Amino acid sequence: MTTMLFAHSETGAAQTRRLVGRANLADHQISTVLNPNDFIRPLLSRRFARLAFGVAVFGGSLLNGWSSERQQDFLAPDPVRVFGPAHVADPAALHLPAMPLEIDIDIVAVESDHPGVRAWAVVTAELCRKWYPVVCATLGAEAPPHRILLKIVPKLDPGKGAHAEDTTITVSVESILRNPSDYGSMIHELTHIVQGYTYGWFRNRGIGWLVEGIADYVRFYVYEVDPTLGGIRPGASRYGDGYRSTACFLDYIVRTYDRNFVKKLHRTLRAGNMSNAVFNQMLLEDPEVSTSRHKGADVLFEEFIADWSSAHAKR
Repeated sequence: MTTMLFAHSETGAAQTRRLVGRANLADHQISTVLNPNDFIRPLLSRRFARLAFGVAVFGGSLLNGWSSERQQDFLAPDPVRVFGPAHVADPAALHLPAMPLEIDIDIVAVESDHPGVRAWAVVTAELCRKWYPVVCATLGAEAPPHRILLKIVPKLDPGKGAHAEDTTITVSVESILRNPSDYGSMIHELTHIVQGYTYGWFRNRGIGWLVEGIADYVRFYVYEVDPTLGGIRPGASRYGDGYRSTACFLDYIVRTYDRNFVKKLHRTLRAGNMSNAVFNQMLLEDPEVSTSRHKGADVLFEEFIADWSSAHAKR
């Protein structure tokens, strides 16, 4: 009985060893088939690494080029000049020969994040070169600067998309992305460069409204030729509001009374002799206007508002 049990037990152990052996063989076969080293080792080879790096660089350049091209298309729409009922005071200014103007472009602060901005800067620079003689002729500018810098930065003060100082036009990339076709704002800033006024307590005191009004006059009545006479709120607007309201008023004076009035303003501002009182006196004593038509700024603005309201009501 004991012998039989032993024999039976030995047989069971042998079977167990055979099963374990088969399991180990199976595990070996599975590990041989699915061994991760067989997949990782080729990936770590120098040849494969060089190939992968080349594919990544080539693919990245294609993607970057595609993205840049798409952004350039978006950031550099063609400038479109809109014509309206207002007329240019001196049409001959639109056919002046080109004046030498070199424009340096600085986009270092934004190009890595917005590569397409270069296309916008190039289009803007060409536009400024084209319209530079027109701006100078409109103001009657003498000895204007012939080299300026167009600088694009990430952001400016809240509410300010661009500004001009000395011979530099600074514009935020935020404003470009928001409205890439707003080239008129660059004509406004270019006008500031040509103006080159100094003002403060002793020179051109308190006439910032007129400086901005002249720049908007050039933008809306020479470059864009504003089709809406916009910026006027009857009963609320004043000629000293600056920007578009003042520009509309200046356009009315030029069309109705004295086509050279903006040039006269520019000369007085360059001499540093402008003030609110001087502006009013220029309207009262303009030698190119008959004495019977002389009116002060307040009266003339009321006349303008009536004219504006009549013209606006007909549309």
